[in-house]
Amino acid sequence: MQHFLNDKQWVFKASYSRFATRTLICPLTIEYSQIHAIRQQPWVALQYMQGKEYCSYSIIRHSQLVAHSC
Repeated sequence: MQHFLNDKQWVFKASYSRFATRTLICPLTIEYSQIHAIRQQPWVALQYMQGKEYCSYSIIRHSQLVAHSC
């Protein structure tokens, strides 16, 4: 995780999570210990962008987007 600790802000999110329950937004160094990424439960790192937050939900069926709400 050391390469993330610079002047940029980051958001860490479990790849499969709901309601942002396991999302760390611009975490303090101590909070990095909450990330337990393993092959079966990967995490993603996104650069933080300030602005209005939106929540989206999508349903995929047979590799096709069938519903989306934002």
